[in-house]
Amino acid sequence: MVIETTRKSYARNNEPAILNALIESSKSYQLFRQLPLLSDLTDQAMQDLYNCMEERKFTHDDIFYTGGSTSSRVIHLVLDGKVNAIDPFQEVFTQLSTGDVFGVLSFLDGQRPHAATLRAASDGTLLMLDRCLFDVITLEDPAMGNQLLFFMFRLLSMTSLKLETEYANMHHFALGRGK
Repeated sequence: MVIETTRKSYARNNEPAILNALIESSKSYQLFRQLPLLSDLTDQAMQDLYNCMEERKFTHDDIFYTGGSTSSRVIHLVLDGKVNAIDPFQEVFTQLSTGDVFGVLSFLDGQRPHAATLRAASDGTLLMLDRCLFDVITLEDPAMGNQLLFFMFRLLSMTSLKLETEYANMHHFALGRGK
């Protein structure tokens, strides 16, 4: 009886430590920690962000959503594998891989339809953040909500920089100065 009570007390008092150890030992968390996007976060902030996300395994040809469909209000972060973004003419215009994110704008604006079809080009793993969960987190834990907002602003900033760079390259190409 004393041993059982001691075990329960130990487990209850050490649940955060046990949970942290389980998370830190997971393959998905190890991949997540290595993403350049997260390099400025503290270990605790990184783990908190990871805990807000749901893991989803996918297989080749899975469709996450189709262009023109109603917003799913979910941010998708590719942990491993490849995902194709397909235009309305059924052409692949970009391929996403580890560390790439999709669905940010429809996450922020629930009225916005998806601009492209996203289809798995291989097997892999995503982490997803649902807008409903985000809303609850921001109400119940404003500090964590701020961390999530910082994460989204960083995503938008990286996307903007990528688009600006692509535009500049196209502009130089059109003027005959491109590679």
